[in-house]
Amino acid sequence: MENFYIFGERNSGTNFVTKLIKQNLGLNPIFDQKHKLVLKEDINPNYLTICMVRNLNDWGISMYKHPYHIWNRHTWIRSEHISVYDFLNQKIKNNPDDPSPYDINLSNKYSLVEARYLKYQSYKSLENRILVNLAFLQSSDENKKIFIEAISSKYNLTKNDFDPIKIYQGGHGPKHRKTGNKYVHDIHHTLDMSLLTHYNKEIEEEINNLTFEIK
Repeated sequence: MENFYIFGERNSGTNFVTKLIKQNLGLNPIFDQKHKLVLKEDINPNYLTICMVRNLNDWGISMYKHPYHIWNRHTWIRSEHISVYDFLNQKIKNNPDDPSPYDINLSNKYSLVEARYLKYQSYKSLENRILVNLAFLQSSDENKKIFIEAISSKYNLTKNDFDPIKIYQGGHGPKHRKTGNKYVHDIHHTLDMSLLTHYNKEIEEEINNLTFEIK
């Protein structure tokens, strides 16, 4: 095994885990629309498949601060009146001129939270995959090492000298970049889940309790 897929929502740690796997197991990443809704027929069984999830509170706030290619970024985030709850509850809008749209099949149909659940279920449905919560890896270097050793053991992969990836920058650039919207700066760090229209308590508890799962 020489290659691996990485899938996960934006702001879920896909770039971080890509670097973690490359450095410690020497595998080559296959970037095949890593943020998309994954179908079984998309997967080459000869490749390792890793799917990332992140706790809703941290992910929702991060999406609000760093919306990437979502058209809402231009029509809402620059507005003085948009809230994080409106951002997460309203339907996804793509920039029609953007070469890297959020997801052409989900735009104008689902909110970000709804799309989150669709993608999570798509990850779970895969027959041969690793599902991991970013919070587990971020909590300690020991957890990163446990994760790497479990993959190495399961797939009989040779480990390099352990590198916990201390220096890292996400795909959106510097973590403390400036933004023109004062509401982004003032956002609370704990979301009120009762204000999220499509919040699913059962799924979120499942994600919160997840460390990693090799299937």
